[in-house]
Amino acid sequence: MHNGGIADFPSIKRKIQSFIPDDIFDKVQGNTDSEWAFALLLSKVGVMVFSPHTHMLNALKLEDPNAQLFTPEILRQAMLKTISQLNEIAKEAGIIEVCSIGMVISTLDRVIMGSPAS
Repeated sequence: MHNGGIADFPSIKRKIQSFIPDDIFDKVQGNTDSEWAFALLLSKVGVMVFSPHTHMLNALKLEDPNAQLFTPEILRQAMLKTISQLNEIAKEAGIIEVCSIGMVISTLDRVIMGSPAS
């Protein structure tokens, strides 16, 4: 989940989408900044596989296609890279407003939080 917003999202949405691989891009069902920020984050960890049995998306690490879970460090790094990339895209587009996005990811036993100030 994320709280806050991606400044001037409509003007940079297509640029954000350009960094998302087709296998992830095709699974996004909406048009909110939350959905595209999460898709960008997933592109930093691996690929998504849709499970018809659970109707859920499972993320798999590129280094280990059989992995079912990510370490907190992998998720933390993906979150930091995502926030950094969102800020860079905004900067390139001339958006002066600071991105106010805060992201939270949880695993079975950890909560990972990040924001532009972290």
